[in-house]
Amino acid sequence: MARLGGCTEGAVVHRASSNGTSAPTGTASGWPKVLAASFLPGSLTAAFPDETVAVSPTGMYNLYFVHCDPSLAAGQVTAEGKTIWKNSRGYLPGRMAPLKPFYGGMSLAFAALAASWFVRYARFWREVSPLQNFATAAIALGMVEVTTWYFDLAEFDETGVRPAGTTFWAATSGAVRGAASRVLVLLVAMGYGVVRPALGCTSAKVAGLGAAFLAAAEMLEVGENVGIVSDHSPARRLFFILPVAVLNTVFIYWIFSSLSRTLGKLKARRMTAKLEMYRKFANSLTIAVALSLGWITFEVHFKSTDEHNERWRVAWVIPAVWQLISFTLLCAICLLWAPSQNSMRFAYSGEEDEEGAEHDDDDDDVEDTRLLIRPGPLSYVDNWACYVTQDAKIILRTDSGVYAKAGEEYKHH
Repeated sequence: MARLGGCTEGAVVHRASSNGTSAPTGTASGWPKVLAASFLPGSLTAAFPDETVAVSPTGMYNLYFVHCDPSLAAGQVTAEGKTIWKNSRGYLPGRMAPLKPFYGGMSLAFAALAASWFVRYARFWREVSPLQNFATAAIALGMVEVTTWYFDLAEFDETGVRPAGTTFWAATSGAVRGAASRVLVLLVAMGYGVVRPALGCTSAKVAGLGAAFLAAAEMLEVGENVGIVSDHSPARRLFFILPVAVLNTVFIYWIFSSLSRTLGKLKARRMTAKLEMYRKFANSLTIAVALSLGWITFEVHFKSTDEHNERWRVAWVIPAVWQLISFTLLCAICLLWAPSQNSMRFAYSGEEDEEGAEHDDDDDDVEDTRLLIRPGPLSYVDNWACYVTQDAKIILRTDSGVYAKAGEEYKHH
């Protein structure tokens, strides 16, 4: 081509754009911009002059470093330095810019939730149960996480340099909040403080699963956010995501199996108020898990079909929806288990005296299937007598009449 005059040897070949076909949609002529640097004889370095490139239309812009010396093999030329990209509103990339106001709004939402929760907590602090202390910790961790992400993005937007320390603490607080939230939901599902006053040997298993999730989530969050310029390769990303996905599956299975046993216990013991509360929690949890599974499917499809970040305008929605699902479920727990003047008495009302009993997992999961006898409409009497017949019929004789119970029916003679 050089001999025929079609190009200049040693210079990059490109097609100038006059209608935006080789640049982002709507870009004016003069694109692509080509900045050249030449190696002087005997010199191993070449410097580019400082250049400012004005960008008018919104779109994806890429910077390529190309060398055209055929005597140099791949890898023999390296480029070092920095490029500065700035939007009209700040330094945040377009795919991250909407997250700044989002985390600002989430900070206000957590502040409102924390204020309403702590008001009741301070008012009824003598009646606060251990489960409500876990909920308090989850609210505090969530507020720290979203606030730290907001300040991380705000500093990035202001200075053009992402603060590694703030980003690390934001990622770490997110991992801690995620582990604490999952443990809280599991404790609620297991009936901790409602049908079982202590976890016994199960507490070590819950703590171990929470610690494992914390370690896996920390690797994922730090690996994706701290010091990253380019996206991870698919294999490297799978290495980070797979442990979190497996542990999430374990959490979901354990939560729903425990919730099923708790509902069974409450139904057998006829604790109608607690049963209604747990049914509302089960409905909220089912909706949250269904939304999570649907959103995981969408996220996998979104990222697998957008290799070059062409849908960068809506990429911020992926982490935003995860935050909203988690916050909504936390609000549901806080609404159902809000501190009140009867929190402790309500939590342990109807419990059997388990003093002297063995406190292992098998004993915790045994349902109380003994029949509970509802009192009949007795008037004031001075004399009464109770008999149990051979066919398990209970007969109560009083001055006002005779009451017999067989099966689930009361009969008055």
